[in-house]
Amino acid sequence: MPPGSADTPLTLDALTPAWRPAVVPGTVATMLRQENGGELDLERVPDLDAVDWWYRCHASAELPAAGERVVLCFDGLATLADVWVNGSPVLNSENMFIRHEVDITGLVGVDTDIVIRFRSLRAALDSRRPRPRWRTKLVEHQQLRWHRTTLLGRMPGWSPPVRAVGPWRAVRLERRTLCEIVAGDLVPSSDATTNVVRAAVTVRPIGSTTIRGATLVVGDQRVALTVSSPDGLSGDVVISGTLTHPMAERWWPHTHGAQPRYDARVVVQTSGGDTEIGFGAIGFRQISADRSNDGFAVAINGTPVFCRGACWTTPDVVSLSAPASTYRALLVLARDAGMNMIRVGGTMVYESDAFYDLCDELGILVWQDFMFANMDYPAADSAFATAVGREVDDVLARLSRHPSLAVLCGNSEVEQQTAMLGMDRELWTNSIFSELLPSACAVGASGIPYLPSSPTGGVLPFHVDVGVSHYFGVGAYLRPLDDARRSNVRFTSECLGFSNVPEPAMVDALLPNGESAFHHPRWKARVPRDHGPGWDFEDVRDHYLVELFGVDPMRLRYADIQRYLALSRIVTAEVMARTIGEWRRAGSTCRGAIVWFFQDLWAGAGWGVVDSTGRPKAAYYGLKRAMQPVAVAITDEGANGLYAHVANDRSDELHAVLDVAMLRGASTIVVSKSTRIVVPGRGSSSIAVDDVVGGFHDSAYAFRFGPPGHDAVIVTLRDHSGAVLSEAVQFTATRSTARTDDVSVSAHARQLSAEVVEIVVKASRFADSVAIDCGDYIADDNYFHIAPGTERTVIARAARSGAKFTGFVQPLNSHDGVRIVMSNADVASGAPAG
Repeated sequence: MPPGSADTPLTLDALTPAWRPAVVPGTVATMLRQENGGELDLERVPDLDAVDWWYRCHASAELPAAGERVVLCFDGLATLADVWVNGSPVLNSENMFIRHEVDITGLVGVDTDIVIRFRSLRAALDSRRPRPRWRTKLVEHQQLRWHRTTLLGRMPGWSPPVRAVGPWRAVRLERRTLCEIVAGDLVPSSDATTNVVRAAVTVRPIGSTTIRGATLVVGDQRVALTVSSPDGLSGDVVISGTLTHPMAERWWPHTHGAQPRYDARVVVQTSGGDTEIGFGAIGFRQISADRSNDGFAVAINGTPVFCRGACWTTPDVVSLSAPASTYRALLVLARDAGMNMIRVGGTMVYESDAFYDLCDELGILVWQDFMFANMDYPAADSAFATAVGREVDDVLARLSRHPSLAVLCGNSEVEQQTAMLGMDRELWTNSIFSELLPSACAVGASGIPYLPSSPTGGVLPFHVDVGVSHYFGVGAYLRPLDDARRSNVRFTSECLGFSNVPEPAMVDALLPNGESAFHHPRWKARVPRDHGPGWDFEDVRDHYLVELFGVDPMRLRYADIQRYLALSRIVTAEVMARTIGEWRRAGSTCRGAIVWFFQDLWAGAGWGVVDSTGRPKAAYYGLKRAMQPVAVAITDEGANGLYAHVANDRSDELHAVLDVAMLRGASTIVVSKSTRIVVPGRGSSSIAVDDVVGGFHDSAYAFRFGPPGHDAVIVTLRDHSGAVLSEAVQFTATRSTARTDDVSVSAHARQLSAEVVEIVVKASRFADSVAIDCGDYIADDNYFHIAPGTERTVIARAARSGAKFTGFVQPLNSHDGVRIVMSNADVASGAPAG
């Protein structure tokens, strides 16, 4: 409806609107997608902020019983919402991040009408407000700073123009008896020797119910709590106390240990019987931040953790949510890649409870921004500050119990934005980030490290050698790969943003009928870019295509677009893997690296290392090799030759064998030597390649006494059984892009179960960046190298139920690929697999 055309359900009915079925929880865009058979053209979504949207629900229910309360609960309304029940106004909300509960006991009838109006945000943006002291190019409208809503859909060049409007979180009608929880949570904490749970829960008796006592239960431990009535007028009862759990095991990120958790609940004894308040599974871990020597590092249970992972987006930009199964699939991908931290940035949304529960279960730390980014927020406005305070309290009450919660951050890039605009230092922050948020966090999430902004610290907040940075030296700023060391990065909560090319099937789906990528309007519309500069992130990728492969991107696109796309997939994977390996080596100043970002918001060559459907890209596999708990990397130390660096996050000392092979051409092994190494638990070690091979071979090709004696160095880390733990390859000079007919690759598969296939790829000669395309299956490894005369075993799992396995293997240095031959197609599945 046009903005303001109706101001009550009665005046709306007079306009005889046409009602349409809607999904709740969901957004208006979810409804539009549903109407279109599950598809929505993200490039042609109308401006959903431009009009008023009305939702209506008719509920039939029994009248409230004596002593029963009926409560209407809203977990999230985006964004300017008014609610009526049976014609009576009951709620006004102007913050999509706040949960609401409304007592409608006196309004409920046998037939109950619930009506929600979502007022036009566009009309509100156009109303007169004080101007910001500075402007940002990130968003489409400067006055978004006044409104507590997500910036997704409102950032040109970053996300599809799908604006969040509607009941995006659950709406529930609850009937409550005996008592209800008003406020509070359980807060687990640990120090060097003790595990403690502190309970502070306020409950409200219903009707004539009296509270007689309460018990806190955590796993097999229980303790009686104190019950008091500090405010006799309201009747609210405060339940408080502390439980010490001496036998509880510590929770660790998955790279460093296990994730034991304990069911926690408060049992309230009332005059009408017992009632339980469940708080889910909690974990015990000690957390701290080391800010010494101008750095930033996270320690869990007293152990420094190299935090690595990616910035989270949302599984579905249309609904801003997803089923728990979708969250699980994505977070399992992150865990399997060796990622132990996910950052939920200030341009996104606070995630669902399922997300945080899964991070607890899977051992993935969460860096949580509050939802502020790049703008001059009106901190001096008392109403705005009050609303922010309520939002923060609500968020902390929901998240503080989670052992995965590792860092709380006031905003994304507010300090950087103002500093880059040349503003005075006193304008870099405001009282929200310097006073309100840290004070609230100290109470609601005691012990969790807080940062006012990301990035922050140093002479300028975007300098990377102090505090927390957003590092794009390797990346948007086109610096050479060794800049990752020379810049002395300390902790980068955003880094390595590239336009990562998706798999061929995604390219074909995006550009049907054989249309070519790169200059196609749809392709370019989905390449990420900052608003203003005359370049995009595909130009950034092309720069490193020249650096690594020595090819002219334009000439290559003219001659062979598929070859261009194949090389483009590899280049971002290798640049990311090399940089992470550099930062994890012994002696590095870096203590954390969070890649920008995990999943694309829509189909295309976006920043995501996983595409919008949840399928990994080549960049994902590059990171997966570099981020594993036990990983080997190679660095070029110039005249000192190549060095191998082994990282070991496990608690046990690593006893392994390090193989070094120097390869000339595709099949000649010039040198092959091994050495035994010992790497301390939760430590790292470095060893010179020259020390392993013994003698001078100019491993880094630094002295250049004639042509190089080898083209690649392969370093393989094995356990004492011979199983490969990790492998890295360093090419001596500019990477060859030549193709041959003589790579001699074969691939055979066997079905392990209905939805799991084992693939064995063999090569008689060196196979470069072997790409596996297995249709509706997802391989656990891809784009790997195979040394001459060796093989690689890969497990592929069905991406959907009933998927049919078909497979094709293509080395980068081969003209032709080979089909994967299935040896027992009908085993377990009962049907041919391909």
